[in-house]
Amino acid sequence: LIILLYYSLKNGDVTATASFLFSFKWEDMTWGVVVAAIGQSFFSLALGAGAILMYGAYAPERMSIGKTCFIVAMLDTLVALCAGLIIFPLLFAYQLEPAIGPGLLFVVLPSAFSEITHGSVMGGAFFGFIFLAAWASSINLTEPLVVYIGKKLNLNRVATCITIGVAAWLLGLLSIFSFNIGQDWTLFDKTFFDIITMLTDRILLPFGAISFTLFVAWCIPKTKVFNYAKMNSPIIIELWYKTIRYICPAAVIAIIAAWFFWGIG
Repeated sequence: LIILLYYSLKNGDVTATASFLFSFKWEDMTWGVVVAAIGQSFFSLALGAGAILMYGAYAPERMSIGKTCFIVAMLDTLVALCAGLIIFPLLFAYQLEPAIGPGLLFVVLPSAFSEITHGSVMGGAFFGFIFLAAWASSINLTEPLVVYIGKKLNLNRVATCITIGVAAWLLGLLSIFSFNIGQDWTLFDKTFFDIITMLTDRILLPFGAISFTLFVAWCIPKTKVFNYAKMNSPIIIELWYKTIRYICPAAVIAIIAAWFFWGIG
């Protein structure tokens, strides 16, 4: 990532990138932007999907949950900024228009790499990085399902992983087909990829997050929550506890309502 960052800043248009990524305009700060940013945080951190839950289940007891969550959020943001500083300087250097979603990654960016010196090497390294990130994410997202199905059906880990892997692969193929041979297969004018994206981003992740917060705040005894959290400041942990009890569920419900009823974000 650091090598790619150095290469992009050396060969790309840094000035245009800085203006594009970091210039702040109050007129652009709408509720739609806020809701979209919160939705991105759900997706980026896989909140409500069981990934963080599984990391916590395998974490040593001496680990501070509060400190670890802070570090994870900071590193996630840092990597996202690095990725932006890798991608956009190359696009602006060759007058390519930034796109949104898969089009940016799989259409516009390969065009940029095809134009630059050693682009095939750097492009291969970049997409190798993307592959590793996706592979690591697939492991932690699959693990809760592996544990659950393995226990329910009394299967060993190998058989369970193969079963879930094949099912995920087939769903992945349907998503890929949404951009070529299956782009005409629609439901309510939405492709399979659009439906899956909406289902995960706007339904499963938010409701999963609400379920986690309500379970921690209302089902687990307060003393156990405080012992597990291992936060040094009683004031901070009490504030955090009140937040997940009342503010977080209300905020997520407001986000869902903004998506579905007012079309915000």
